[in-house]
Amino acid sequence: MRPCVFIQANHRQIAGAIVAEHALKRNSKHGDEFDVRIIHHKDYPFFLEKEGKPYLRDGVHRKWHNNDLQSFTLTRFMPPELMGYKGRAVCIDPDVFALGDVWELLPRDWRARQSWRPGRNRGSRKKRASWPRRCCCSIAPS
Repeated sequence: MRPCVFIQANHRQIAGAIVAEHALKRNSKHGDEFDVRIIHHKDYPFFLEKEGKPYLRDGVHRKWHNNDLQSFTLTRFMPPELMGYKGRAVCIDPDVFALGDVWELLPRDWRARQSWRPGRNRGSRKKRASWPRRCCCSIAPS
């Protein structure tokens, strides 16, 4: 299974996702060794069933709205299933643009407990909410 970078998106942020996809490939020396896939909120009808229903976010109950700017957020848990529970993936928000080579994240030793995040431990949680999330999609460690 080829490594994959997943970009979460919805109708309000699809332009950013397309730019991010282009930047990932353009700025990588290994652009032909990984895939980039956009996880589009509209492609998963189960979100429609959640419209107006309460969910817990930051300890507060809120109502789910499919027109929300961040309605794609829960798609961040989908890469293992989308990868057939094999391989490695990186999942990013549509406002994360590659200035460097994303390939550096894919072959790292993922058994280490470190999480790669820019600006780690600096600023509030809200200021550092968009960072690449590494995902080992295998059920058993690879």
